[in-house]
Amino acid sequence: MKFTYLDLIDPTISFIPIMATNWFEHEGGFYSLFTPDENKKFKIPGYSGQRCIIEIEMAQHLSEIQKNLVPQGLSLRVYDAYRPQKAVDFFTQWTQLPDTPLAKRLHYPEAEKKDFDALSYLSQNSSHTLGTAVDVTIIHTDKDFPQKDKAKHLLGLWDPESLDMGNVGYLAFDTCSWHAFDDLTEDQKENRRVLHDLMVNQGFKILETEFWHYYFSPHRNKNTFFNFEVKDNYKVLSDLTLDVD
Repeated sequence: MKFTYLDLIDPTISFIPIMATNWFEHEGGFYSLFTPDENKKFKIPGYSGQRCIIEIEMAQHLSEIQKNLVPQGLSLRVYDAYRPQKAVDFFTQWTQLPDTPLAKRLHYPEAEKKDFDALSYLSQNSSHTLGTAVDVTIIHTDKDFPQKDKAKHLLGLWDPESLDMGNVGYLAFDTCSWHAFDDLTEDQKENRRVLHDLMVNQGFKILETEFWHYYFSPHRNKNTFFNFEVKDNYKVLSDLTLDVD
């Protein structure tokens, strides 16, 4: 398995370092999601940089999708790709902690954290750590395009540039994030279908419980859960892969 920085393969693909940030705006204030105290910034173990580390063949296939989107004033936006095992271990510990009220209300009002692994929301053995998964959506890049209004009861993280995928954003641990969820407008269904078809046509497979999560050829690696840090200054080799040893 060889990793690279996404911007080396395609700098036009948008990336937001959600996991490296873990500090989100809500009604004029900020909160941490993955933390025992949502009122303080909390650094997720394993995330020391702001660049997206991704398996190189997966990045190349995302770049092929991007070529179809750019002429339409659209772009892929990646929220997370490679994820160190130390971060996965932390998420497992976090699911055992008491709920914090804002995170519970905004991200998993109907779910229990103890069930997250069974629902594949935050798996103890993560495909992100295997290097075979990416969290992704589609955004508008045309600055004159009218941004959608924030839904009153939005679950997950608000991304005003994203196509309207329903009353739900990234890290909404809820049935409304499932591919089978059908209580959507026709436009919302179409937006999810566009993302789905673009990804599947490039060899990606869905995760049933998260419309933003896609696997790329997971059979390539079933045994190695990587644990190197997400950093911005790994040595880049001649083939654009990273020297992470």
